[in-house]
Amino acid sequence: MINLAESGGSGLALAKEIYAQSLHDNRTIVSRCVTENLLDRHMKPLFL
Repeated sequence: MINLAESGGSGLALAKEIYAQSLHDNRTIVSRCVTENLLDRHMKPLFL
């Protein structure tokens, strides 16, 4: 992971790196939640 000095002082670059790492570390939970959301909120209403 990069720190603020390595990102050229850009907090946005650091936030992006932290966010990407968090998604990667929690991909099992995130993918399950995204799948449930897509099915429950977007696909099921099309067929009901």
